[in-house]
Amino acid sequence: MTALFAHITIQLRRLLRDPGFWAPTILFPAMFYSFFGASMSPDGLYSQFSIA
Repeated sequence: MTALFAHITIQLRRLLRDPGFWAPTILFPAMFYSFFGASMSPDGLYSQFSIA
């Protein structure tokens, strides 16, 4: 369990040192969903066209 905690800690530090990678990876999908996905109606009308 100690090795797992050490590995997680090292990976999080590595991600924090490289914001050029994780910021677009996390922020772009969130912005994309907030612009397009959240505005769609919940009745499922748009879900018919998303797999065209």
